[in-house]
Amino acid sequence: MLLSFSWLQTYLPDLHTFDHKTIAEALTGSLAEVEGITGVRKGLKNISAGEVISVEPHPTHKKLSVCAVKLANSERTIICGAPNVAAGMIVAVCLPGGSVLNPKQPLGSQDVFMIEQRQIGEVTSEGMICSAKELGLSESHDGILELEPEMIPGTDLVPMLQDTVFEIENKSISHRPDCFSHRGIARELSAILNTEFQETPSDVSLIPTANLPLAVDRKVSAELCSRFNAVTVTEVTVKQSPLWLVARLAAVGIRSVNNVVDITNFVMMDIGQPLHAFDYDKLADAELTVRNAKQGESIKALDGSTYKLSKDMVIIADGAGKPESIAGIMGGARTEITEKTTNIVLEAANWEMYNIRRSSRELGLRTEASTRFEKGQDPNLTMDGLKDALALVQDVAGGELACEPVDIYPEPVTEHTVELPVPMVKRFLGIDLKTDAVIELLEALGLEHLEEESSAENIEKDSQIFRIPTWRGDLKIAQDLLEEVARMYGYDAIVPTLPEGSLEPVARNPVSVVNRIIRDSLTGSGLDELITYSFTGEDDYKRIRLDHTKALALSNPISPDLRLLRTTLLTNLTAKLLRMPSDTAYSAFLNSDALSRRRPMIAVSICSRERWPVCWPMSRLPSCFFDAKGVIEVLLKDLHIDTDAVRFVPLAEEPGAGASAAFHPVRTAVVYIGEERLGIVGELHPEILLTEDYDGRISAFELDADLLLKHYNEYATYTRISEFQAVSRDLSFWVARSVLYTDFVGAIHALNNPLVKNVELVDVFMPAGEEKRKGITVSITLQSMERTLSEEDINSAVETVSHALKSAVKAELRS
Repeated sequence: MLLSFSWLQTYLPDLHTFDHKTIAEALTGSLAEVEGITGVRKGLKNISAGEVISVEPHPTHKKLSVCAVKLANSERTIICGAPNVAAGMIVAVCLPGGSVLNPKQPLGSQDVFMIEQRQIGEVTSEGMICSAKELGLSESHDGILELEPEMIPGTDLVPMLQDTVFEIENKSISHRPDCFSHRGIARELSAILNTEFQETPSDVSLIPTANLPLAVDRKVSAELCSRFNAVTVTEVTVKQSPLWLVARLAAVGIRSVNNVVDITNFVMMDIGQPLHAFDYDKLADAELTVRNAKQGESIKALDGSTYKLSKDMVIIADGAGKPESIAGIMGGARTEITEKTTNIVLEAANWEMYNIRRSSRELGLRTEASTRFEKGQDPNLTMDGLKDALALVQDVAGGELACEPVDIYPEPVTEHTVELPVPMVKRFLGIDLKTDAVIELLEALGLEHLEEESSAENIEKDSQIFRIPTWRGDLKIAQDLLEEVARMYGYDAIVPTLPEGSLEPVARNPVSVVNRIIRDSLTGSGLDELITYSFTGEDDYKRIRLDHTKALALSNPISPDLRLLRTTLLTNLTAKLLRMPSDTAYSAFLNSDALSRRRPMIAVSICSRERWPVCWPMSRLPSCFFDAKGVIEVLLKDLHIDTDAVRFVPLAEEPGAGASAAFHPVRTAVVYIGEERLGIVGELHPEILLTEDYDGRISAFELDADLLLKHYNEYATYTRISEFQAVSRDLSFWVARSVLYTDFVGAIHALNNPLVKNVELVDVFMPAGEEKRKGITVSITLQSMERTLSEEDINSAVETVSHALKSAVKAELRS
């Protein structure tokens, strides 16, 4: 975005006391980065206005004219080759010793061209009458530039033409629509540089002095068009704009069209409110209708292109329904302002920012107007823009106001207040400012301090209330005001300080700690974690033989297959596993929530199909129940839970436990920690595998994570390592086939014999022809903390273990 120094100076009369570098640094440090500073028409010198008194043919050169030009106190003879020179014209004259811009080079990159007194034939030329391109105003070089008749001969034109332009990067102010104007930037500079800001509102009468009726019908919502203003002006003279207006617009990259169009562009660049002017006489029925476009409707715009519209776009149509403007983006060519126009409609509106952005992107048409509307303009700006434009039209183009201003504003935007506790300045910004200093910084930005509204409570906590103008819609909460304080104080002035606080470590969240250990343990056991929806379907319940009627149904499911809130994690987990290719082994777990009385968080499925040689018959395939049981035991150890308190009770002894219908009636156990039920572990029911045509076995378990958290020990229990030698003895026993290894080894642990350090299963022997008993071989490690064990000590310990097993499970020591 380009900013004119001369333009800014109309709001900041003392801006000339600051050099351009200081201004650029102020903007960069507190608002937006200045990407460049460019001198505009700086090569112009010794150029003033003159009146052409007479025009005579050159005696020897037929294409040249000899002009008598009146300046302030003198008259000069100037040879001119322009075809449009005529007596009575006010023109720009460059006298000898002055300079213009080289018209043979591209506009904006022209070198300086020196003017000297020259003899052409018998006539001496004492200067040059300038074209628009020689003054750096436009590409026009076919004829000389005619100035407005009101220009006094002898007026120095250089101050009016020369300027300095600041190019700022506007992405950082996309939340500040007020700063997409010279007035908005001037207001910011006034606060940053602590210099006076002057604004003179347009003093224009809104009482019509002529009659040119206008009907306006708004058929869109207040959201799409929050405000719509319009007036008609009659007896307008459309012509070339005055030099000051052309120079201002050219400096910021806008070409001059005519005085009416230039005025609408000037107001947009001045205060940020885009406007549009219609030729009143070309509007059917003198009517404007704001409506949504019809799908496929088209309009020829001012740029000469035809655009196809969609039903979501907003347009302004005439009484016949013809589109005459793409709202907030570009007007139509049919009602454009030309030199034949005498009656006009000036329109200023506020359009919904998101609709303008979508429409602009869809059309591939981005304009200065759409850029401003996309940022969210203040609706209260429309009438100010209309007044400014009306005043300029009456001044520059003549004309009379011909109707009462149209103002459709159903939901006015009003000022609001924000409370700022001053201690927040120190706490958030680290700068120690007194209350008066904070108030002064914010008032400089146009915020009003409401001292009289501060209650006793507010004074006690030093909280100040500010009224926020509508053009600062970005200020909504106290933190927004803190940002403004920091900007005005100066980021460079904030001294970095280390924060003060306690060095005590933050207490660890036990839930997060346990969840991390669970994930690490299960992934360490070779499982992959799945993340699924918390939803499931009836088919997933039926697939694993569970009742879905107790699950909570959703009224608006994301999918028909996911209309139930799961009560068990097994539905999601087995659904994923059973969809795996038949030749793939896969182990996975879920660590999540389920809708039930207690919160089961862990579910695991393990397929052991490929762990065994394919040539083994199915009847000899070892049960993968023990795979799942082993994963549980590793998990409990990682959580430092005493495994001696953990029991695996056959499902047959615990009917109705958890999701028991999904599990094998024999190869399943209910897991307890002490007397509390932890979960269930086992192989999936054979009917499930048969129905799904699954060639293999799947084991699974589901545990209550809350119970794991309850029994979790942060620190592992360590015992002193004995310095005396350990002794191992392998013992083999006959027991009934119905005896569980858990009961067998539990009888040994129940002795609490200090010499028995470890018991490991070595073998389970099923002799042929024996249906009632089996052999169990265990390795018992014996060790003392006080001495080396003697043979008598070892035999005594073995005898004690043998008697305990005989008493508990009727075990007989094998010979």
